[in-house]
Amino acid sequence: MTHISITPIQVKVLAGGGLKKASTVHDLKMILLHYWPATDGPSFVNALVACQEALDGGKSVEKAREAFFMAAREADVTVVGE
Repeated sequence: MTHISITPIQVKVLAGGGLKKASTVHDLKMILLHYWPATDGPSFVNALVACQEALDGGKSVEKAREAFFMAAREADVTVVGE
């Protein structure tokens, strides 16, 4: 699996207990899949798709990162490093 770098961020997720660090698109996707508190919103789904498309080379890393931030706002998740 290709690990596409992003500007590092920290995500405060309650379900996983504390801060999760992300420095790749793969990290963003894993946080969404394993630690996200609200998995039924449209921004969550869009973020998952955007991350996978970035990993596949069909979408830019910035689009995936932007979609992740939108999902964070939707789920009231704190992101440090925006």
